Amino acid sequence: MILGFLLAALSLGALWRLRRLTQVGALRAARVEALTLGLAPSRRGFSGALAGRPLRLTFTLSAPTRVEIELDLEAPTNFSARAAGLLAQRQLLALDPVFDLHVWVTGPEDWLRGRLDVSTRFALRRWIERGGRVEAGALRGARVLDKSTPLTSLLHEIEGLARGLCEGETPARLLDNLQRDPIPEVRRACLKQLTLAHPRHAETREALALALRSDDALIRLIAARAQGGPDGRAALAALALDPRLDPATRHAALRALKPAPPIPLLSTLSSRGDPLADAAIEALGDHPQRPEAQAVLLEALLRVDAHAVEPICEALTRQAISVEALELRLARRLRGPDEAITRAVVEALGARGGPTSALALARLRRGMDRAATPRLARALDQALDALLARYPEALGGLSFSTENKEDGGLSLTPLAGALSPQRSSSEHQTRLSSKPSSSSSSGSGSA
Repeated sequence: MILGFLLAALSLGALWRLRRLTQVGALRAARVEALTLGLAPSRRGFSGALAGRPLRLTFTLSAPTRVEIELDLEAPTNFSARAAGLLAQRQLLALDPVFDLHVWVTGPEDWLRGRLDVSTRFALRRWIERGGRVEAGALRGARVLDKSTPLTSLLHEIEGLARGLCEGETPARLLDNLQRDPIPEVRRACLKQLTLAHPRHAETREALALALRSDDALIRLIAARAQGGPDGRAALAALALDPRLDPATRHAALRALKPAPPIPLLSTLSSRGDPLADAAIEALGDHPQRPEAQAVLLEALLRVDAHAVEPICEALTRQAISVEALELRLARRLRGPDEAITRAVVEALGARGGPTSALALARLRRGMDRAATPRLARALDQALDALLARYPEALGGLSFSTENKEDGGLSLTPLAGALSPQRSSSEHQTRLSSKPSSSSSSGSGSA
């Protein structure tokens, strides 16, 4: 029994010595390989340069041999990358779903957008997944050396990652990503970064010229906004008119046409049942005292659907429209087949109109056919009440009753010298100030 114990101990000792010799042999082989690669021995391992950047290697006696790697990237010191997790800090999304799921990065956005191209994202993700990290602008990590991963192969991998992270000027890298990256969100972010951080670079001018011809509508939108001038406005107008695009993109293009979109574009959008019709009508109000815009809005009153009444009336309030023009359109609207829409127009003018609306509605109310429905007459009365509460001087001294429609007539008021309808039941009187001036006959002012 004792003999068996001794034999077992001797066997274990022999195995340990064999393992130790194997570890020492592997370590010596790694050191020899490091020497052949031109690395110089140092107190803690080997040092040298890789891709023109300082490299330090520290070997550990183990089975298999491990090597600690540190490579200064000469990158921004706040650049770091770690495996995604609770303790990792994320500052920037690379907009690559697979990369962002595994790696969290921090650092200057401009620098990172240019460096994180598709091949560098793959190399950095593989480095992180194998236990590596980036801290304070340096690659750090420990890797196992064996027959499948010799030191030469490991250094080649690190060199490729270092070159991807550090080489090239940022504008040129951003332009290259715009042209080559397979992920649309990455291409858009690179174009946006070029326009924001490098607006006067030659690469930015080249990028804008390419982007305006892109198949990606959002890239064209970014480029058109940044381009400005006639070319940029033409590109924005084309985006706003394109019915194949989603309404959000078209609406963004319309809003980008500052200070106001061209009237022909707005007229087209407002007249064809377009999803942007309401936005176009609202934008027409941003062209004050422009006869072309007024004509589009007034004609829109004749064909408008109920849901679009309020935007038209709100836009009309910002226009200096003649009373006669508004009264004419309202009279034609009253003769239309859909009384519900007509009431909606009247109610919207009452809620949002101005002195011109009051004059036009008052004239319309006085000349309205007795066959008009009570609901429409009541809507006109209520709209006038609301307008006159806000603009008591709107009608220049003309007063009339809005209660009894059975009798009543026009007469001169001796004291004010104004016309006044006499009605038998006149509990509710609407008073309008008296200026027999040109404002009530040809007047212009806000609608």
